[in-house]
Amino acid sequence: MKFDEEKVLKGIEHAKQCIISHQQKISFGGHEYLTWPLFFLECSTQNSDVDVCTSGLGVMALSNFDITENEPLKCTISDSINTLISIRNDDGSWPSKISLVSRDVFSMEGVISDTYYALSALLSVKFLSENPLVNDIRNLKTNVKLDSLDERIEFVNESVNWLLDNRVEHNQGWQYTGVNYLENPSDKEILPAYTLPTAYAIIVMSDILKIVSEIRPNHELVRKIQMAIGNSIKWFRDIQSNNHSDCGFGIKRGERSRIGNTGRVIKALCNALTRENEDMIEPVLNKAVGWLIRNYKPSNLLFIDVCEDFQQLIIEKESGQFKTAYRRSNNHESFAEPIIIDSFMAYLESIIGKKSKFISKHRIFQKIALAVSNLLLFQVNGGDQDGAVKCRRIAPSEQLTMYSTSDFINSLFKLHKDTFLFKKVKHSTPRSIVIVVLSLSFVIASFLIPILTNNYSYWYTVPIGIVIAIFINIISNKLL
Repeated sequence: MKFDEEKVLKGIEHAKQCIISHQQKISFGGHEYLTWPLFFLECSTQNSDVDVCTSGLGVMALSNFDITENEPLKCTISDSINTLISIRNDDGSWPSKISLVSRDVFSMEGVISDTYYALSALLSVKFLSENPLVNDIRNLKTNVKLDSLDERIEFVNESVNWLLDNRVEHNQGWQYTGVNYLENPSDKEILPAYTLPTAYAIIVMSDILKIVSEIRPNHELVRKIQMAIGNSIKWFRDIQSNNHSDCGFGIKRGERSRIGNTGRVIKALCNALTRENEDMIEPVLNKAVGWLIRNYKPSNLLFIDVCEDFQQLIIEKESGQFKTAYRRSNNHESFAEPIIIDSFMAYLESIIGKKSKFISKHRIFQKIALAVSNLLLFQVNGGDQDGAVKCRRIAPSEQLTMYSTSDFINSLFKLHKDTFLFKKVKHSTPRSIVIVVLSLSFVIASFLIPILTNNYSYWYTVPIGIVIAIFINIISNKLL
């Protein structure tokens, strides 16, 4: 679990240059669109597809850096934002991937995760503010500008409405895609929700809620999002209470707990946490954090443990009329290490000042340190793919991905920015040392007390030794 600040900063910079070097510009209809490939080793210069996930992640990663004095980087982010705005579905959702060439022939249903990535990318450039980080925000296909804050709020409102309209399981959660193409719309009441898309929806809507509550406190978005979050929190609590074995979260209700799903739910709960709902959220959150602390063991994680499959419906049209439909498979990986860092950081931020939690803090620091160390090992050093980050995919051609490299930047950049936490994590004490210290404390206390009191009756030295060991543990937790 050894890493230093220089290595982290160097890794972030190399990942940034890797992302910049792999950007793809697509000329179509007199405009230039910008995106990234999903797999770096399959990068094609003659590409007409825009991948929404990678486009969003590219913006999120690069917007961490100061772009005020870096015009090329600012242009890259600006072009990516306009690309995302231009390929959004008419209903307010984003598909996983869209071909600019065949956009008028094929219609693709919205995907929850890609809608999350697109909206998160917009928020990362202060889209919902009077002065966004980028200028000339527009739809390249229609040339419609989004100059005013009210126009940008309405743009986001349309996407939030799509999310809210596509909830399942009695409006408590989400499936991977929308439900617009159900034969019987009432089926969505009984369709099972999935933890990952539900967490994604709650994370981004919570972020939107915080911003809109400040700039437009009476906007309809505030009330709608608050109600949706409340329903989903109850759902998370319900499925956790039915999972008596471990209190983590699986792919959906009743399935075994997994690292990626539990981490994303923790992040969602932390994002949604307020003084009004803390009594409902904190018990669920603390149990989930406990499970994640116990079960994050990177050497035991395989790709099958962090991936989920779903299908996206694609409709082919002819002269604007329905012709045929088919489903395309998508395989999504929850990259474990950035999720560990992000979720535990969110948890630590949410419990600041709450003394009852300090006993477990050093274990969280250890797990973050372990995740950082492993993440640094995944990065490629040297060669054409310098700075790219390996994921857990099996096929060699799919191991260097845009999402793993972007997640690398997003998680490490945020961790390093928190100077206090970075120091704590960097100098965290391994569990084996903690156990040795506690054991020695007990042994020393057990022998020292009789000597100091000149009473060699051991019946009371054992409990006193335990108390002293616990006291040392408390002090060490505060110092670590």
